[in-house]
Amino acid sequence: MVNKPWGEIPASRKDFYKTLYRLALPVTLQSFLSSFLGLIDNIMVGQLGDVAVASVGLANQFFFVLLLMMIPISSGVSLFAAQFWGTGDMARIQKVTFLGLFLTLISSLFFFILAFFTPHFPMGWFTRDDSVIALGSSYLHIVCWGYLPVGLNFCLSAALRSTQEVKIPLYASMAGVLLNTLLNYLLIYGNWGFPRLGVPGSALATVIAHSTALGILLIVTFMRKRDYFRNLGQVFHLSRELGKRFFSQTAILIAKDLIWAVGISAYMMIYARMSTDAAASMNITNTVRELVIVVFIGVSTASHIVIGNKIGKGDLEGAYHEGRRYLRLSLILGLIVGLGLILLRTIILMPYKVSEPVATGAMNVMLVYGLFFGLYAYNQVFVMGILRPGGDNLFCALMDILAIWGIGFPLALVSGLIWKLPVEYVFALISVQEIFKSGIMIFRFRSRKWIHRVI
Repeated sequence: MVNKPWGEIPASRKDFYKTLYRLALPVTLQSFLSSFLGLIDNIMVGQLGDVAVASVGLANQFFFVLLLMMIPISSGVSLFAAQFWGTGDMARIQKVTFLGLFLTLISSLFFFILAFFTPHFPMGWFTRDDSVIALGSSYLHIVCWGYLPVGLNFCLSAALRSTQEVKIPLYASMAGVLLNTLLNYLLIYGNWGFPRLGVPGSALATVIAHSTALGILLIVTFMRKRDYFRNLGQVFHLSRELGKRFFSQTAILIAKDLIWAVGISAYMMIYARMSTDAAASMNITNTVRELVIVVFIGVSTASHIVIGNKIGKGDLEGAYHEGRRYLRLSLILGLIVGLGLILLRTIILMPYKVSEPVATGAMNVMLVYGLFFGLYAYNQVFVMGILRPGGDNLFCALMDILAIWGIGFPLALVSGLIWKLPVEYVFALISVQEIFKSGIMIFRFRSRKWIHRVI
């Protein structure tokens, strides 16, 4: 039975924090482990010098474009699975999950072919430095074997979380991070009798770790006898109406995230063309940024699950009030974390052994990021935890076009390549778009037009 829209009383504050703890904590831990893995990679590769840091960072920008295809596919699965979970419809959750896995397979294969057979081509998008292109290509040629395991992991984890099964992805991620850290130690430096492979060793460790994490995820999911793997033939009987709705929402998500990903990659191209030092500074800072944003990935995921479930049940008033609570929480936490980044940035960057210009650039960029972090966190939860489970993906796409290509990119282009400002000033001007995004999203939220029952 579907509840009346705008009818239910919001959950108590105690229930809110209990749900937040139960759903957000495992996802936060998983995201932290994944980001910590990136930090360990960066620190270990950072011992090899500035060129190595820049090479791996720019090579990973190519994967970043693929990732921003994988994420919207998994987000499409998550959107429908969360709302179907609200009605208890496991059969259709299974269908959209396997549809998402198939789309992930196709996109991963395309990027694998490009990276494996022509690694110099994507590296040339980001830099003209021949030494960076050569070293980055050797990394890309190996790490592309991990593209498919990462994509399948993303998609299956999204379905599990949407049905409030958040611990299985955590276990798999923990194993992957531990294995990757060990293999980095062995293969980058040649410890314990292993060959000293340098940057390619980091790539090989990453592939093995991601493949192992996927294997554990599949095994534990089978052992728990989740309904995703029962009556697999149902996936081939997907109704035209459901398929059309899924592809419509997913296509918008892919377009939206590709717009965003290409914009971020364009920023990295500008940094790289400013100087290799600027690219290395931003690569170090980006790794730290990924590490501290994990709290808000957890909050976003909890919000996504709760709001998606409520919209699926028809409790639209409850979805609105839960969204307001999550937004308030994200802003308060964001301001606290931003202050911490500013105060602790010297300690955070201490493990890196890089040149003085790279270290100074990273310090200054971290200061700017700390000042803007409250808005970054607020907007993260707004998009991923409120608008996406509400099915308001077209609005998100239009907003990103305006913010990235109408504000951020022109400011980056002019300040970085024409005015030739220091990297921290370029980053500060790019971050102005966050003010625009938060303002326009507040009006959207209050209008309640973001709430769509897509199922």
